[in-house]
Amino acid sequence: MNREFLQVAKKSKLLSVNERLEQTGLALEYFPAFEQRQHDFHTHEFIEMLFVIAGQFRHITADRTFDETAGGLTILNYKQFHSLRTLDGSVKLMNIYWNPMIYPVQDLPDQLTSRLQELIPLHPMLGHRLNRIQHLNIRNPDQMSLLLQMLLNEQQQERPGYDLAVQSLFRLVLIEICRAAPAV
Repeated sequence: MNREFLQVAKKSKLLSVNERLEQTGLALEYFPAFEQRQHDFHTHEFIEMLFVIAGQFRHITADRTFDETAGGLTILNYKQFHSLRTLDGSVKLMNIYWNPMIYPVQDLPDQLTSRLQELIPLHPMLGHRLNRIQHLNIRNPDQMSLLLQMLLNEQQQERPGYDLAVQSLFRLVLIEICRAAPAV
């Protein structure tokens, strides 16, 4: 077992999302009823993946606008200027915040590793116009939602073996993301 990929922090279960991201490089946040009527443009020093469980919203970037619906996953790479606005009431979202510099990419089969590298630059210097923002439709959104909920629970509860569970669940999430990417 290669332990370098495991989360290193064994802190209180009350870690905030920001603290968890800074310490481990991977954090999840669940929004059961997110609503935002005005734009809040911002960027991040990490990769953000937004998975829409239910509802819809409009995602605006520096040069494009996308309507996101249930089963959609958006990958925002480092420092991408963006905002979202809900259109018709609230939306149910799960956000994944990932810093591959702290939490390196998991071992994946070669075919999926190359697909992941097309989707997500694993270092900020590898970003370019074509990989700034990716939009995917997850083939089995219920399965992805379950994986993400399990991953969030493991992070929050920190039961014995949670670090291995997080590693395995995140690997499954990455596999599903790679499978959803169109072949190039």
